[in-house]
Amino acid sequence: MRIASQQLLSSALRWLDQRQNFVAQNVAQADVPTYRPVDFRKSFADLVRSPLQTRLRLTTSSEMHIEPRPRAGAPEVADVSNDESLNENRVDLEKEMAVLAEVTSQQEMATAVYKKNLQLLRLMVRGSKEGA
Repeated sequence: MRIASQQLLSSALRWLDQRQNFVAQNVAQADVPTYRPVDFRKSFADLVRSPLQTRLRLTTSSEMHIEPRPRAGAPEVADVSNDESLNENRVDLEKEMAVLAEVTSQQEMATAVYKKNLQLLRLMVRGSKEGA
């Protein structure tokens, strides 16, 4: 059984994990000449909202065909800095550390909500067994 809230939280945690990987890559490449830092072009909230706002419908040639469910595409990645240093590297370590702190905070919050969601499900299952 799949529960929408758990799917959303799982997606959020995967997105935050990938963003944390981007930050780690940016920090690791801070001394590499001409390196350009990367991050997601859109926030997770924008990615969740966009399929709801713009539903592309595929057409079918027969009423007997099953309508396909829209799949979320991979998030777009973009260069995030316009400032250049002497070696043409655009990594701003202070900004990357701020993003890392933000990602860590969001991961902690999403994990806490996920745990509470699981506790609620356990409570519901135990309650239904006791009532039987």
